[in-house]
Amino acid sequence: MKNRFVTLMLIIMICPSTMFSQEVKTSKELSLFEFLEQARSHDPQVESVLQQTMQVNFLKKTIMPDQSLVFQVSNQYGFGIDDTRKTETWEFSATQPIVSSGTNVVASHRINKQVDRKEKVSSISLEQSLYRNAFGKRDRNLSKRLDIENEVLLLQTAEAYEDYIAVLATSYLNWNLLHLQHTATLALKNESEKLLASIQRRQRMGTALAIDVEKIELEKLGFEENELTLNKQIIQERQSIEQAILMEPGSKIVPGPLPKTLLAMDGHEMEYAFLREHSRTRKALTLSQEAGQLNVVVKESDMRPDLNAILGFSYDDSTRFTTSTDRQQLFVGFNLSVPLGNQKKKGQTMQASYQEIEASIAKRRFEKNLDIAYRNQLEQVKQAHMAVEVGLKKWNLSTAIEGKERKRYEQGRIDVQTLINARQAQSQHQFSYLSLQIELAKTMIEWLRVTDQLVASQDQILLHEKN
Repeated sequence: MKNRFVTLMLIIMICPSTMFSQEVKTSKELSLFEFLEQARSHDPQVESVLQQTMQVNFLKKTIMPDQSLVFQVSNQYGFGIDDTRKTETWEFSATQPIVSSGTNVVASHRINKQVDRKEKVSSISLEQSLYRNAFGKRDRNLSKRLDIENEVLLLQTAEAYEDYIAVLATSYLNWNLLHLQHTATLALKNESEKLLASIQRRQRMGTALAIDVEKIELEKLGFEENELTLNKQIIQERQSIEQAILMEPGSKIVPGPLPKTLLAMDGHEMEYAFLREHSRTRKALTLSQEAGQLNVVVKESDMRPDLNAILGFSYDDSTRFTTSTDRQQLFVGFNLSVPLGNQKKKGQTMQASYQEIEASIAKRRFEKNLDIAYRNQLEQVKQAHMAVEVGLKKWNLSTAIEGKERKRYEQGRIDVQTLINARQAQSQHQFSYLSLQIELAKTMIEWLRVTDQLVASQDQILLHEKN
């Protein structure tokens, strides 16, 4: 079932249609698949949605501790106030953080020149966090949280992209419906012209009244009026199509026939258990909850005292009062920083706990509503299928009735108004059937959106390749 609806495969299975006018012969036919592909490349709104994924490239870097080697140099010159003696101090240091283990490697060299001494001390040391970021645990939790948030970002972007694709597809289907109605109107107008010519011949033969001619002329004018109205609506709807794919206004494009898969009477069921397991939104909410739990752990760690063990080696090669020093030593120690009443950290920890609870509630709420949304949308799909079947039967029946009434009129058994009523009923049922087909297609688009099958899972946001 998963493979049956993968990402707009529905769009390339084109059903034959005979309802398109002669305009198609001089215009470029734009299928739904082609429209969405072009919109993906040209629509600024699509670009804006997809642009969100770029945050993955910098989100983690902006929050994680910097792992770069830090080189520092400082210099001081001292000038005596009561005498002319000068002092000069230079200090060089390099610090390399190792985030994964919570370790800092520090190397330094200090030179202090005075009148009676010249101090030169070099050292290298390791500073290891033992409590707040014990052996890098706090930063590893932060890194894991940010990785999860990046994955959530990709999933949310795919959801936003899918939602907008559904909007574009609906706009295309509205445009498609107007063209179908326009084509049907032209066909009905042509039939009226033929019928009018036939009745005019009968009038000349004395077998039809002048009022019959006038009534058919009025019917023909009604179809011409509908044609003008539809032309105006098509131009308005086409503007949104042209804007999405950056085509010149007034381009000669017409919609292609409806995809077969959007009108298929079966094959749309999906196991609810499978949907629940693979729902993109549910996965994002689950990951958001995990990220929230890790965020609480990180914020709690930030409230702890910062205790670091220090282990190092130093070399003193100084000269003091003409006495040289050549001393090497190992040293151990610690530094301790204790926050006292840090209200900001407490507030951040409380905020993290609140956000984690909210994520948990959102996940449970979504799981509760997913089953309802799934079954409601599935029922709407089934109802739309049945409506199309009924609409087709009514159109076929009204077409058969119109044919019989025409024969009865030609035999003089009914008046022209009865024939016109049958023709109007036939046209109404035809328009209704076309509208029901489009509504079914829209319902299927929404079904695919609800079940995360409208865009591809590959790279989260890409359409499947056209076969």
